Amino acid sequence: MNRLLKSIWFVVSHLYSSKVYDVVFYYPQHFNRGKNGENLFFKPLYESCKSNNISYLIFEEPDRKSDKIRNKEVIPFDFIYFLIIILRKIGFTEQKIGKILSFTFLRGIKFKNYIVLSQVC
Repeated sequence: MNRLLKSIWFVVSHLYSSKVYDVVFYYPQHFNRGKNGENLFFKPLYESCKSNNISYLIFEEPDRKSDKIRNKEVIPFDFIYFLIIILRKIGFTEQKIGKILSFTFLRGIKFKNYIVLSQVC
């Protein structure tokens, strides 16, 4: 529940203000292999961003079937993820969902690059 509230707060806080990031990272929870829930695949990239003063944002998609712990240092994508699931169930296409989200909840997030780590289970 805490993750969902944190996710909602992040989305709401970006509805009326815009922030630009150099890089946005996105990955599902099941890639967390580190002791404290870190994504070891992305860790060198985060460190490179930090050392080179590159702004970045990290979204973590929930995975209810995963035994991996959640990373407390990232923005949970729970709210938008569950919204996407609901919109798919009522028949929206991926393109329509993307348009809805970019016009509403994600409009305050601007980025120059994005890196996605995904795996269809």
